[in-house]
Order: sequence, then structure tokens, then C-alpha cells
Amino acid sequence: MRYDERFSSFVRMVNQCKREKIMKLSTGFVFFLVFYTSVYAQDTSTIVVRNPTDYSDEFIRELKNFSGLGTLELKDSLLIISGTDTVLFPSVPPLNERILFTGRKDDLAIALTINRRNYTTLEYSLEMVEFGKSSHFQNGELSLGAGFFLGEESDEDEQTGISYFVTEYTHEATDGCYISVRIGNENPLAKLIKTCNQDIRDITLDDFPALHRK
Repeated sequence: MRYDERFSSFVRMVNQCKREKIMKLSTGFVFFLVFYTSVYAQDTSTIVVRNPTDYSDEFIRELKNFSGLGTLELKDSLLIISGTDTVLFPSVPPLNERILFTGRKDDLAIALTINRRNYTTLEYSLEMVEFGKSSHFQNGELSLGAGFFLGEESDEDEQTGISYFVTEYTHEATDGCYISVRIGNENPLAKLIKTCNQDIRDITLDDFPALHRK
């Protein structure tokens, strides 16, 4: 079986896993993904973008790192691989809808407002207040990871202990400062990872509870 045929089978398996909400991919397919990436490390792919305003520049640059997959076409809400495999972009959060998430732990309160401008770009406004000590305000844009079609991430609801699938948008600045927003696909929760908050501590995945939609 040729490598492109193997990759087609892999993508179909990933999509099936998403439909059935299987939490982990099989070891064999994960091994194949590593092997496949190594084999095509020196190859290049052609990227066709029908409407560049539908996707972030960061997403397109990252997509170029997926070498050896033939032609990758971005068309509306679809990523088309080699003209045969079609992957739908995440629908979370809805396009052009401003959503507010808030949360608090001890003396630190966080308010996060988001708006998905296109299929891959998330605009955000962040306010962090540590009562009696400091505050931090920031806004900008985050991008969907180009490898979103390889499988979904999951987080755990601290209140119920139940895991749920998330869609993650990230940005890393040239100075190493990092922000990640992980939005629940089927529940009104968001997790925040954030560094470089002036006098406020870094926020990791485990040391601050999920933000709740208002």
C-alpha cells in the first residue's frame, strides 16, 4: 500500500474516532504517523487557498510543515487532502459571536472575551485581576493549530470529573510569551494557559479551574 493511501486510511480512522468519541488512538496508528512524517521529511506539499481572509497567516504557515501530503486545499470550512480526504474545520466557537468566560480562584479573577473572526482566527480580550495586588490586561489573536485534523484534545471538568473534547487556539510571541484557549466542544467551558502576566503568576492547565460562559 502506498504512503498516501495509508494516510488516507489514517485520516478516515481519526474522523471515525471523533464520531464515536474514542478518547485515544491506537498505538499502531500513532506509530504509523511518526513513521509517515519521517519518510516525507524532505518532501513538500502544495497549498491552495481559495480565500486567504478565511484563515490566519499563522495557520497557513504551520500547515506548510505537513510535508508530503500532496495538494492541501483550503476551501470555505473544508481542508481537502490530495483531492480525496475532506476534513471539516471545527465549529467551536460559532463565527462572529462574542462570548464572555469568567472564573476565579482564591484572589485571582479572570474574564476572557472571545470572537471567532474566521475558520482559524480567534480574537480575544483578557482581564486578570489579583485583588489587592495587581492586574493585567491583554488582547490579540489566536490561531487554530494546523494539525487539528489528527485528533482532538480533551480536558476534565473539575466539578464533575468528566472529560470533554476541546478545540484549542494558541499564539506564541517572539519573546516566548504563550497563550492557549481551549474551548469545550459541547459544554460552556474554556481552559486558559497563559505566561508573561506581569506581576501575576503564570496560568497552567492544572492550577486554575475552567472558565464558565456568562
